[in-house]
Amino acid sequence: MKVLPARGWNSGETPTVPVSMQVQALATGFLHPRIVCPLPNGDVLVMGSDGSGGQRISLLRGLNGDGSAKTRTIFIDHLHAPHGVVLAGCDLCTVGREPWSLDRALLFHIYGTMDKPDAIAALAALAQDTRLDVFRLLIQAGAVGMPAGQIGEHLGLPSATLSFHLNQLRHAGLVTFRRESRSLIYAAEYEAMNSLLAYLTANCCQGDP
Repeated sequence: MKVLPARGWNSGETPTVPVSMQVQALATGFLHPRIVCPLPNGDVLVMGSDGSGGQRISLLRGLNGDGSAKTRTIFIDHLHAPHGVVLAGCDLCTVGREPWSLDRALLFHIYGTMDKPDAIAALAALAQDTRLDVFRLLIQAGAVGMPAGQIGEHLGLPSATLSFHLNQLRHAGLVTFRRESRSLIYAAEYEAMNSLLAYLTANCCQGDP
C-alpha cells in the first residue's frame, strides 16, 4: 500500500473559508496529527505521532486572546496503532488494539475545568439565600429553563430584586438566558455546576471517593 507523504500548511497559509469567517490555529507543531476529538468541557484531544514510532494523545485546554490554546500537555503516551479516539461516559475508547479506560484522576482532569477564581466566584454567588433558591429552582426546571416572571412568582420576588440576583448568578457563570418573544428565559448552566462539583471533590478521599 502506498501512503502519501504528510504535508502541513505553509507559514501564514490557511484553508479558504467564507468571507464572514476566519481560521485561527488552535495549536501548531504536532508531528503527523491524525485525529481531533473535542470534549464536552471545551478541551480538545489531538492524536498524532510521538516521534519514536508510537502514538500519543495531547490535551489542549483554554483559549488565549488570539484563539490559540492556553495549555498543551501530553495526555496519553506510547499508544500502539490506534485508529481513532472517542469519549464514551467514563471511558476514553481508542479504536485499535487497546481500549483505554480513564481512572478518576483523569476523569476529573477532563471535567474539572473550573479554575480557583471561577470556583470562588461561583461559591460566592451561591452563598446567599435568594440566589441559592433561584439556582435550585432553575436546576429543577431543566435545560428548557424558566421565564423570569415565573421565577419571581414562584419565589415571591419583585422584578428588580430578581433581576439583581439573576445578574449575579449570570456573572458567576451559573445561569444563561435567551430571549423568546418578549420574555427572558433563564436556565442553569449545568456544565459550570458539574465543573464546580468536580473542582470541590477532586482528589477526594485519597482517590477513592
